[in-house]
Amino acid sequence: MAALASYGVRFIATTQGLDTDASNPCSKLMLTMLAGVAEFERELIIERTMAGIEAARKRGVQLGRRPRVFRRDEVQRLRSEGKSWKAISTALGVPVGTCRGAVEPLEGMQ
Repeated sequence: MAALASYGVRFIATTQGLDTDASNPCSKLMLTMLAGVAEFERELIIERTMAGIEAARKRGVQLGRRPRVFRRDEVQRLRSEGKSWKAISTALGVPVGTCRGAVEPLEGMQ
């Protein structure tokens, strides 16, 4: 609403009887209250989500993607033979990003 007001736009919700005219103190109060309720609801959603994640962890639920199982040494071997990332990916049935992520950190250590 502040962005709209900065452009000189006046928002009127006819079905709710809400008018955002700057000269109307009731509209300022209503917008402030609505913003407060929206922020409160957002914080409740975050709190519930975090509590749900914590409860799932306590039950032993693995969160996130399952780790991909593939042979990293095979990726290294094919790469050392000069194969492209796409060719390695196709040969092993693993996405290109996964192949690169498995080898590039190791290449930096050498």
